[in-house]
Amino acid sequence: MHPAPRPWTLAEIRALGPTTDIPTLGKILGISRWKAYEMARTRSWEAVGIKVVRLGSKYRVIVASILDVLGQSSSGHTDERG
Repeated sequence: MHPAPRPWTLAEIRALGPTTDIPTLGKILGISRWKAYEMARTRSWEAVGIKVVRLGSKYRVIVASILDVLGQSSSGHTDERG
């Protein structure tokens, strides 16, 4: 049995740059690669506020939207909204 993966830090997420891929999104949120791609195909990420863009056969995830969902702004300040 493999040990549980270490959670991603906000600094690590920010360091990804403006976009990342679907497998990385799955790792950040602790879901399987398969489920992450299924959610991209069915546009389910939009329902939770994560922006996924399809470019040809590839998907790119907007990192700022991941930070927003986690309650952090992309600038590093905690979101002050209720």
